[in-house]
Amino acid sequence: MKIVQVKREIAIDRPIEEVWKVLAVDFDTAYQWMTLIPHSFVKEGTPVGNASVKGRVCVLTNKGPNGLVADETITRFDDKKHELDVSVETKNTPPGFPVKKSLSQFKLEALSENGTRVSFTANMELGAIGGVLSPVVKKMTGTQFGKMLEDLKNHLEKGRHLTGEAAA
Repeated sequence: MKIVQVKREIAIDRPIEEVWKVLAVDFDTAYQWMTLIPHSFVKEGTPVGNASVKGRVCVLTNKGPNGLVADETITRFDDKKHELDVSVETKNTPPGFPVKKSLSQFKLEALSENGTRVSFTANMELGAIGGVLSPVVKKMTGTQFGKMLEDLKNHLEKGRHLTGEAAA
């Protein structure tokens, strides 16, 4: 088993509470701002701490919930520090899918009254093929995570969701 870490951050010209609401409080509505997520929905169960939901399921293809999905569970929700930890397990994966599961961490920091830094870290557990291809996996996931933060910025700053294509 090999663990790969990817870190990304972005500055968003919005107050920290507004960013926190979209990212953490309205956690299940990722499809409204992530271009690579055609649909997401609430994961049933008891939420941790002050979280509004237990987690979400993100549909990653046009095949719906029977296709590739990310089953995401909130494991830590700190609305005072604006920190969110999420355990992610990919399901319905094709043979050889490189990432088995990951722990994602979001940390928000107020830069000013109307500015927020979002720091994102993913610690991904790779399968056998992912371990061999870890430099490629790290680069590809790093690009996707950077795009996720750009989508969040565009959604909050410009009030729009940039339409993207989900993976086939």
